[in-house]
Amino acid sequence: MPAPELNEYRVSQIIEAAITVFTQKDFHRARMEDIAKVAGLSKGTLYLYFKDKDALIRAILDTVFSMETGDLQVALMGAGTAVDKLHAFVDLYIADGVELEPMLPIIYEFFGMSLRRADVRAVLSEQFQLSVSIIEAIVQLGIIQGEIRPLDAHKIAITIVSLLDGAALQLAYGTPLSEANELFHFGIDLLLDGAIIPRK
Repeated sequence: MPAPELNEYRVSQIIEAAITVFTQKDFHRARMEDIAKVAGLSKGTLYLYFKDKDALIRAILDTVFSMETGDLQVALMGAGTAVDKLHAFVDLYIADGVELEPMLPIIYEFFGMSLRRADVRAVLSEQFQLSVSIIEAIVQLGIIQGEIRPLDAHKIAITIVSLLDGAALQLAYGTPLSEANELFHFGIDLLLDGAIIPRK
């Protein structure tokens, strides 16, 4: 990660340049020189902020996943029932998806890298567990409020995160974002259909 005393605007500029280069090339073919050129910096200045491509990869992962975590926190603190909160999260997730769509090639490449690199796998696993824990809190709230049946909230949360990851792959198959949005919401409703206590 970049040193904390360095200019945050410059850090964002470099990360954006790295995303551009990594999207055009794969991680292996991209060079630090390419990123410096796109950022409008000298190679030496770039190394003041990031020591290598691995540090940039971690920064991009942090950027992407901080958006998802933020969405979950907003949904958790929002109004409505637990199911309302889950749908609110999906809406935020889709809205971020529009912004992140140009990054999909490198996001999917991260998953491929995780099968070969323990450090990338650790970051993805950490984010997965964090997402599960927040969704579990939403589900547990629904159980406490008598909205959701007293099932295993942790397993429900894992299933929801897995469902969202799977639905996101529809974008790789060429499914329009609007249709993917419908699939997300349909999946949440379908999953919770057997868990929700009918309202009288």
